[in-house]
Amino acid sequence: MQFSSSRLFSLLSWQASGKPSRGTTTYAPLVADPDRGDDVLLAHNQFKQSNQHALKKLIASGLIFLVGILLGNAVGRIPQKEIIQCNVASAESETLLYCTQVLIRQVIDSHVNRSILIPLFPAPAQDAVQYEVRRFNASFRTDITKYQGTPTEEIDKNWEDLYRYGVNQIPASEANKLVDKTVPIPGDEDNYIVTLEVFHQLHCLNLLRKSLYPDHYPTSLVNHLDHCIDILRQALTCTVDINPLSWYWYEPRKATETKLDGAHKCIDFEKIQEWAYEHRLQTVFDDSVNIQLGHGDHEHHDV
Repeated sequence: MQFSSSRLFSLLSWQASGKPSRGTTTYAPLVADPDRGDDVLLAHNQFKQSNQHALKKLIASGLIFLVGILLGNAVGRIPQKEIIQCNVASAESETLLYCTQVLIRQVIDSHVNRSILIPLFPAPAQDAVQYEVRRFNASFRTDITKYQGTPTEEIDKNWEDLYRYGVNQIPASEANKLVDKTVPIPGDEDNYIVTLEVFHQLHCLNLLRKSLYPDHYPTSLVNHLDHCIDILRQALTCTVDINPLSWYWYEPRKATETKLDGAHKCIDFEKIQEWAYEHRLQTVFDDSVNIQLGHGDHEHHDV
């Protein structure tokens, strides 16, 4: 015999007197009744097993959900609205597993959009990362910045200030997390030397700028431009700025042009500069000392 859920709950609500309960939630124990047959007890056992299975599934889903939250915290502080979206999704879904899938997908999306794979590629300056909406300068015609123009001492200083503290030191606890291991600082072996890639890239970009004015700068400063060009190519295709550029009608030219001064989602560069200053190298780095060998005269490589 097959039982609908309503009939099963009606059978479960019989009291000891054998009459259906009215206005009460007291249930009598369900036992096999030879007069009714064993189908009621069988249905009860099936119902109990179904509940146990559902409970186990709920517990497993909850554990996965908690792991997802922990993963989100490890990835880098998922915005609260993403957690809320997941909770809303779970309320509308049949099981908590759907919510877990949503959360993990959001974790991965958020993770990739940051362009920093924290669990695999720890970044010492990660805690300094803050996002902002910044409107670009068109850097064209009359809309130029303090980094443009014929070389002057002031322009040179503006560029050098961008990466003035580009060589930094981090403690061994941070250095041990790096995928590409670095070396301790001679005379200060508790700290290790690093350079954030953005400062290397700005250094290269400045050399490219100087190459435009060969009469103003020594050629020795621009002798590895090919390296710099390809480093910047790799950087651009790694970070991949997908902020869209709009188009507009430019009346003076009677033509539609790309709007170059649009809004962009950016990492606050000043926060990274502050981190670099706080972690600036405190001693003169002797690159002739090989810490691993304990003496100097090691092989040099031009950067």
